Amino acid sequence: MMITIKRLEGSLEDCVEFKVESFKQADKMINIMSRTAPKEGYDKTRFEVVYNEDCSYEGRLDLSKRYLEEENILQSQMLYVLDNALKVEKDEGQKEEIVELIKKTKETK
Repeated sequence: MMITIKRLEGSLEDCVEFKVESFKQADKMINIMSRTAPKEGYDKTRFEVVYNEDCSYEGRLDLSKRYLEEENILQSQMLYVLDNALKVEKDEGQKEEIVELIKKTKETK
């Protein structure tokens, strides 16, 4: 698995891109990036999770101070979107397959 996280808003020094190999590593990077997030509001941050050549997920995270110590950030965001926004667009079988893939990705790194 490869996860790319790119901050789109903030100071020039803060708008960087990271590549990590696990959700746990992604959480750590987001925790660090949150240190310079706005006190009120958020900075747009794009991410992509590539499970393999046939399965990937792209999304946006609103980076804020609330992520300073949180865990399972991207997984929670992905499950939220799948459970709410994509109900109409995805057939139930495809949705269940993706949800299971997200949930069973346990961290060992």
